Amino acid sequence: MARTTRSGVQWSPWEFDAPDIFQSTVDLAPYVAQALSSSDQRAEAARFREANGLHEQPDEWVDEPPVSSRPHTPVSRSPSPLSDLPPSPEPLMLPSSPEPPVPTQPGYKRRRAAEKKARRAQERVARARASVFGPAPQRRHYETRPQDPPYTAAAEATAIPSSSSGSWIGPGRQTVPSREGLPCLEVLLAEGFHLVRWDGRRTKLILDSLGRIVAVLLGRPEGEDWDDVMAELVRVFEGVRRRGLKRGVFKALNRRHRRGDFYVLQDGFTKGPGQKKPGNLAHSKAYRDLLETVFRSTAAGRIAGFQSSGLASFLPKLYQHQRATLRAIQDAQSELTRPFANSVFPTATFNLGPNVVMSEHLDFLNNPFGMCAVTSAGNFDHQNGGHIYMKQLKVACEFPSGSTILLLSGTCDHGNTPIQQGETRYSMTQYATGALFRWAAYGHQSADSLLSQPGGAARKAAIDGDPGARAAWAVGLLSKAAELDADRQAVFGERR
Repeated sequence: MARTTRSGVQWSPWEFDAPDIFQSTVDLAPYVAQALSSSDQRAEAARFREANGLHEQPDEWVDEPPVSSRPHTPVSRSPSPLSDLPPSPEPLMLPSSPEPPVPTQPGYKRRRAAEKKARRAQERVARARASVFGPAPQRRHYETRPQDPPYTAAAEATAIPSSSSGSWIGPGRQTVPSREGLPCLEVLLAEGFHLVRWDGRRTKLILDSLGRIVAVLLGRPEGEDWDDVMAELVRVFEGVRRRGLKRGVFKALNRRHRRGDFYVLQDGFTKGPGQKKPGNLAHSKAYRDLLETVFRSTAAGRIAGFQSSGLASFLPKLYQHQRATLRAIQDAQSELTRPFANSVFPTATFNLGPNVVMSEHLDFLNNPFGMCAVTSAGNFDHQNGGHIYMKQLKVACEFPSGSTILLLSGTCDHGNTPIQQGETRYSMTQYATGALFRWAAYGHQSADSLLSQPGGAARKAAIDGDPGARAAWAVGLLSKAAELDADRQAVFGERR
């Protein structure tokens, strides 16, 4: 239904078109149960290594240990309905007075510069913690989007692999990039994959056999300037990569890793193996300067906000759980900052190109029932390459430049088909590690800390729960297409 002004002019649609739905014949729930089972084995192995002074080389793209780092992305503060804290008082309105004379003694400029730097750092921390925990998304943000009928994949959500009972991360198997090249679309189709054609604009939902939303081909914002936004992102990524290479900023893990062979930057906060508590990723000053160039761009902030809004719109229960968990963590540790204040994701990775194609891999440190948001960019023919395929779902989706996809990266093996010679491809991703959710559930402490307390073993067992019950709870956070409107209503309140 269109909305009409008093003069009778229709200015924006209120109801969205029926989404394109791709439905599978496979129940994905067993994969979730398997993933939840495997992660506990990995967590127990990590506890054993720590207790015996053993160390494991981190698999992630972190080149330095996580410690406090600077926040980014100024976004205006807004009050949060999830917080019971009173709003900040309005600033006092005092009569203006003449500026005091500027001292001329040596050291004054340095002192003023240091004070200004400290004040801006405090302001960035406050903005980064406040924004996304403010008012709920507006209904118009998702109900005006053009959508196609969903597609049902040949899988069911509980079949997604995970770690053993009490787990919070994906299955602990390592994946090694193939030295024989990436699979082309023809090979995937010969192996029984279904090709999902997509224009990159209309939203398309991927469902499992029970109607759960297990992937979202989100599309792109409706604004006419989105191509300009993506062109800006490419210019920024190209400049950052070239400057980083010239200055020798990148290390081996910044290029060659199990996801492929391309340069990356990463920032945010996480809880990795061996960390005593969640922490911001730390970087050298030169690395940080490259990140600040990305964060100063309009493009990165707009993409981050769109990815987060997509999670809220099509997986509202999962969004609510992630939002509440991260808010609790950041309330307990005020030094933690998300890369983008307008996004619910705690970590972001920038794949700098110029040929970003992912080897088949599983992000097993990620939340197994959480979504990873990916936005592609560059100049490539999406019908001939750059597809994203999800192994358990047996789907290969066209992934046009400028579009965004949400997928279960911690539970579904996934990768890209190669692009053509002379083409370019870049991407930006956001996600959350599963260990953050474990940390929060255990009362903002490690499993060892919990077990060291009287009755700690019983409390841990109660929190972890039975593997089957936990898997059922996890897949329950994935909305069903038929219940999506009711889930939005339950999470975000009355329609408006």
